[in-house]
Amino acid sequence: FDILSSAIPTWADMVSKAGYETALIGRMHFEGPDQYHGFDFVHPDFKNWNGAHAEQQFIYSSKVPVDNYWSERNSIEDSGSGKTYVQFNDERVCDAACDYLEKYSRRRDKPFAAVVGFYMPHPPYIGRTDLFENYFKKNILDGTRENVIPQYLYEYFKDFRSWWNPEPIDRMKMQVALSAYYAMIEHMDSLVGNVLSALENSGLSDNTVVIYTSDHGDMSSVKNCWGKLLFYEESARVPLLIRSPGAIKPGSSCPAVCNLRDLAQTICDIAGADPLVLTDARSLIPLLRGISVKWENYTESELCLFPIIRQTKHAVCKLSRFNEWKLWGYAINGEVHYSLFNMNSDPLESIDCIDEERYSAIVEELKSRLRDDWDYRNILSSAILRKQDRRMCSHRLEAKGLPNFNFPKDLDSTINKDYHLVP
Repeated sequence: FDILSSAIPTWADMVSKAGYETALIGRMHFEGPDQYHGFDFVHPDFKNWNGAHAEQQFIYSSKVPVDNYWSERNSIEDSGSGKTYVQFNDERVCDAACDYLEKYSRRRDKPFAAVVGFYMPHPPYIGRTDLFENYFKKNILDGTRENVIPQYLYEYFKDFRSWWNPEPIDRMKMQVALSAYYAMIEHMDSLVGNVLSALENSGLSDNTVVIYTSDHGDMSSVKNCWGKLLFYEESARVPLLIRSPGAIKPGSSCPAVCNLRDLAQTICDIAGADPLVLTDARSLIPLLRGISVKWENYTESELCLFPIIRQTKHAVCKLSRFNEWKLWGYAINGEVHYSLFNMNSDPLESIDCIDEERYSAIVEELKSRLRDDWDYRNILSSAILRKQDRRMCSHRLEAKGLPNFNFPKDLDSTINKDYHLVP
């Protein structure tokens, strides 16, 4: 993750300038000593930095037994039931958010805009025991686990026996991992419910806009893959639910294609703040309110796999989505491989249309958009340099140690990975 320059205005800057109190409670990947980026209040328990020193959560997690948190090991092998640091952290975030709402309701001196950042569902796939057992008893596997990915992706990802494993996985391990994944989702849902209840109990619900979304999805065993580093819908498409009393009809939906960055302009619009400049983000308000507006159904996404995977087999990737068409490019060892899918006729993305002559026009249009401002060679070289710098800093900080962070010493006491499928 890159360090965001403090000279770049964020939606929190614009909303704060418009008279709102802005608060950040929970997870947010702010790298560097500036932990605010426009937020007036950042909960001290969840900062990545403290003073001049980084307090990254993965360093905390190194003090927790290995089965309790993600690391560079096989997440499927580590699946099961119990309580992990991830759950522990999210429960603390939920309590902090509810406490913030209760305290704000007693003063109400200005409008507020708060972000509550949860961690779940996140590897290793270990779910709360009661929820895990409920899903484990069900038959939650289906035919979408067939290994039908393009050959270049298969060749690239077959070396990573981890989240991104396209090889067939033992059915028992898959059932355990998926049961835990669903359990984590339900657990997080309950925490979100607690925050919404706190909002209701504080008397703030009727005039507060609530937005629920995520930064990415998870392949969660579809096509025998796991994790977030593929552009299939399970990984790239995220939920976006917005409740705005009196402005958005309950239960309504909008089929328009948009991007998470559009939320920045949308929040500024909701708050009556000045819009962000030098950005192609668009406000979603006209769509949400059913107002007729010219809207291009186009979006894009980018990845560079080197900073995440400690391998020499690098890949720089970009996705372009226009109406029902999705095209992506994976630059692997200097060669760009493309795939094209029609999301209307092939929602499971099992038919790669890239070589079909009848679609050559849409291929060329999307390739042109994808290549625009995409210098994958420069992206890769910059990522390698940043990775080296980050590794050096991380080793220094780990050697220094980070005192004064409290978590249960026996957090792994309930972890259970011994399960058997019943015929």
